[in-house]
Amino acid sequence: FGSSLSRVHKRLTKTSMWPQTPGDVSKALLPRVEVEPELDHWSSPELQLSEVIDVVGGDQTLLLLLKGCTGLTKESKLALGQWRGDKVELQSVVLVGFPSPPEACTRLWPGVSGSAFAKCGETVWRVQIPAFEEGATGVLQAQATQVCTLPPRLSGVSCQASEDGSLRCAMLVKAETPSTPGPAITAPRQSMSQLPASKLCIFEPPRGLRVAAEVPRLSEGPVLSLSGSRVVWKVMLNEVPEEAERGEFFAADVGFESAVVVNLSEGAGRVGECDVSADGVHFLLQANFSKDRPITTHMSLVLVTWPRGAKRPSAPETLVQGQHILNFNFLPGDDTPTFAVTQLNGVDPVTSIWKCSGAGASQVSVLSHAVFSRSLAVLQRAGERWAAFGTEGLDELPSLHLASLDSEASVRTPLPQPLGADTLRVEKVVFPFKGASVTGLLCERTEPPLPRDAPLLVNVHGGPACAFVGSTRVASGHTRYPYRLYLVAGYRVFLPLFRGGLGFGDDWAQANIGQQGSLEADLGDVLAGLDWLNEEHPRLRGTVTPERTGIFGGSYGGYLTMRAMSSVPERFGAGVAEYGFVHNRWMTYEGGDFTWEDEYITPSADEVDKTTGVSAGTSNIWPLPASMQMSDCFNDLHRIAAPMLLMHGEKDDICPLSQSQVAFHMLEKRNVPTGLIVYPGEGHGFDEPHHQQDRDRRILLWWREHLPPQLGPVPDFRAV
Repeated sequence: FGSSLSRVHKRLTKTSMWPQTPGDVSKALLPRVEVEPELDHWSSPELQLSEVIDVVGGDQTLLLLLKGCTGLTKESKLALGQWRGDKVELQSVVLVGFPSPPEACTRLWPGVSGSAFAKCGETVWRVQIPAFEEGATGVLQAQATQVCTLPPRLSGVSCQASEDGSLRCAMLVKAETPSTPGPAITAPRQSMSQLPASKLCIFEPPRGLRVAAEVPRLSEGPVLSLSGSRVVWKVMLNEVPEEAERGEFFAADVGFESAVVVNLSEGAGRVGECDVSADGVHFLLQANFSKDRPITTHMSLVLVTWPRGAKRPSAPETLVQGQHILNFNFLPGDDTPTFAVTQLNGVDPVTSIWKCSGAGASQVSVLSHAVFSRSLAVLQRAGERWAAFGTEGLDELPSLHLASLDSEASVRTPLPQPLGADTLRVEKVVFPFKGASVTGLLCERTEPPLPRDAPLLVNVHGGPACAFVGSTRVASGHTRYPYRLYLVAGYRVFLPLFRGGLGFGDDWAQANIGQQGSLEADLGDVLAGLDWLNEEHPRLRGTVTPERTGIFGGSYGGYLTMRAMSSVPERFGAGVAEYGFVHNRWMTYEGGDFTWEDEYITPSADEVDKTTGVSAGTSNIWPLPASMQMSDCFNDLHRIAAPMLLMHGEKDDICPLSQSQVAFHMLEKRNVPTGLIVYPGEGHGFDEPHHQQDRDRRILLWWREHLPPQLGPVPDFRAV
């Protein structure tokens, strides 16, 4: 009987009467994935470049808030910089009496008399800046005293020192949203407006914390003037998470028992950051004031003045327009309000210095290096003023930089960086297509040098209305889409900055409206870049072939990956699409953000005439005409023939998970090598460090399986 049962079992197994577990499952799809330790080192989110976040100080001494994982930043995220001769020497600083780990410190503000204020967790501390110890090799100790416990549900805090050195804080506090049992209920037009209003609160001794004003529910990012009398912040206007990021700017005079609140912008369109001068009279706002094209119009830098005693502020004065603005800061210590503005010319950052005059301002100089840090300090040395800030570039890793405000002199201080970071190179390339010059960034390792015909991975970026800086960070940093693991493993990565992106003017940013995924627009730019590398690049000429080329991206880049592999399937050997979309109208109505479709999708005139309800935007056009589905890849998914890996966040409210699920089932049904990785709890992007590392490992294994690099030595940079 036993032998008969065995024969029956063999026949049933042979004829596959029930599903069998496949024995050739891709390694990228196993429950647990691993790569070699010397490579896995580069997948760790904890491996961070050292960089300057905040700078405070005066005279010859600086207190720096750093980010990183090596050298100074192993002991603490704080460092002391002392000007010695023709260079700045750095020493690590630890806080005495501070109970939390060093990474709890996330913000610095200047104090008085050699002190600073630091936000550490949910508290604010006064830090006494220590004296520099000549020849010291250990860490310096700084006395820290807790001065304020922050309330829960903060949406932003800003601190300044009063004349007597005491702390002043402005903070926006969200009201508690009560949880109720039962079903989740959303009423029309109330998806976010059901949230209660926020409160603008002021902390100052000896009164402590007080409510200055009740403010709109989505208020965030307060900035307090050095005088402590005025606050500026932004208020988002969206009902759901939206691409247009529309908002307004408000300011409050908090020198009274009841704050006086004014609107600084009125019709600001898309909004970014804001700042206020020391006296609280001049306000810098980042907004595009565009009603029809808030996504694809660059945010301008505007100046608004609100003189003391005036009931209303002045009309906005536009200072910078049509360019991407990275950051801006009022400089401390000037009698005339002076500020620094960093903007992009393509991928090249430039920082200029401006001075206010009346209700306007004018540019007075350009710094030798661009400002990348969140804040900067001004020092006095030998009668000259120097700005101290963090910087980086195509030919240098992040560093501390001092640039004279009165001459062209500058001093660079390198920061300790992870071993091997300097072996990953970024090259700026420019190629032609359709009468335009298209910029791209080509990344590769230099030690050991890659073979000429190493596989090429094309990263199509998200947005598409976003900007990229030409910096070594693109290759060596832990970015939203890290390249460094793939580079060290033997791949090159090419980032084409196709039309639709920011930094190249409004015409370029708006060039893919009605042209998304088009061979005449953004997708055409991508393919033209590959052709140029294969035909013109001095090192890669004749090596870029379809079977050795992969494509990947997230969000809009996830869409463009699927669009490319379905429109020109002969051009790519494999792909990875992260949280992309396949059908715009479906995505629009599932997520509820209509700003994307209303700006990017353009139906033909004859089809609009046949529809109803067109007055409020293209997202109201029903039934959906063919011209509005031209950019979708849903109807072309069956043309994808090369292996395609899909990744998505379980709770993505921008590009819903259903978009990747449909693509996966289509590819699975047609026996195309595929897989779907869903990360629990993640939204639009992967924020949890262990999910980021798992993603990078799986993508590398996918590339190795379908675009294997040449076997050879992999550098081991794990040693400290």
